[in-house]
Amino acid sequence: MFLSDLGVNVSVCLLIICQMPRKYVKREIRKWSEVQMKQAVADVMNNGWSVRHSANVHCVPRLTLWHHVIGSRCGKPSAKKLGQSPVLTAAQEDELVEVIKDMVRRLFGLSQMDVRRLVSSYCKMNHVANNFSEKHHSAGGDWFKAFLRRHPDLTIRKLSQLQFIVLLALMQQKPSSS
Repeated sequence: MFLSDLGVNVSVCLLIICQMPRKYVKREIRKWSEVQMKQAVADVMNNGWSVRHSANVHCVPRLTLWHHVIGSRCGKPSAKKLGQSPVLTAAQEDELVEVIKDMVRRLFGLSQMDVRRLVSSYCKMNHVANNFSEKHHSAGGDWFKAFLRRHPDLTIRKLSQLQFIVLLALMQQKPSSS
């Protein structure tokens, strides 16, 4: 049995299936604070309240409170954390930023793809676990945008044709002996 036999427009179905969103769209940011969550966890742990009652009183999500209570029983701190953790540590990213700035000082123009490949090779050389593309040997575009948000002092741009000609002329000049 085919979809067209059921009276369903196949082209509309294919259009709906093929138009997946590229990026995750953030939902509404949570409305509870860290203080509320700590008070709710303390009430469950110390006062014997149920998770449901404490969640209702302190206006925090019940399942999130439950996860925090389980974590505190295992000795994990109840910390506020959103999203995935970065692939590189802060020290590794700072090292990469210094390498990129050094290359710019030496008049190497780095494009977005150059930086993404540089990061991928850095991770490979230092045996850093990552989920970068093995096919393209580069980090993803979303990773790159997040990297630039974490390091707003960086601006990545390719050398223009005129800058490239000037760079070649400087390289061809021989230093004069005085």
